[in-house]
Amino acid sequence: FRTRNVDILSDIPVQAAEDVAKSDPGAQAFTLTPSTGGWDIAFRLDKAPWNDVRVRRAMSMALDRDDINQKVFNGKGYTGLTEIPWYYLFDAPTKLSDLPEWYQYNPKKAKALMAEAGFAGGLKVPGGLVYRAAQREQEGEVALSQQMWKEIGIDVALRPLDYTIYGQRILSEAGN
Repeated sequence: FRTRNVDILSDIPVQAAEDVAKSDPGAQAFTLTPSTGGWDIAFRLDKAPWNDVRVRRAMSMALDRDDINQKVFNGKGYTGLTEIPWYYLFDAPTKLSDLPEWYQYNPKKAKALMAEAGFAGGLKVPGGLVYRAAQREQEGEVALSQQMWKEIGIDVALRPLDYTIYGQRILSEAGN
């Protein structure tokens, strides 16, 4: 881009786009706001511990979405309810404060939910979980999420899967 051999850069990390804009006075930056809901984990709701809504809600409440937004997206992200960007569904971005209780960061309540579900001593997820890898920023989101879950006693390895393989696994009976 800087050598003028490329006219457009897309799908680059937020910080890289900001660096280009600062270092090249001729650069024009157009940003589509990223979503901090841009990756997902699917759970087998017919198998423990995922069949207990308290475990799933504890995982959600352990996530400090504002912290993730600041650290991964330099404060330019938003918390989405779905993988579909807000501008296709709503008139304005979703406000975290308008979402249900289990979207709110509350590690104390998350630990209490884990204890109620029988995991006061923690939960080690055998084999870990897979997630659909689609965006570059996901590595930062995943690492922070994993750390936040560990703080409430959930020890889980997270492994990315290619979009196609993830979809096939989710749709198969063998998906965990």
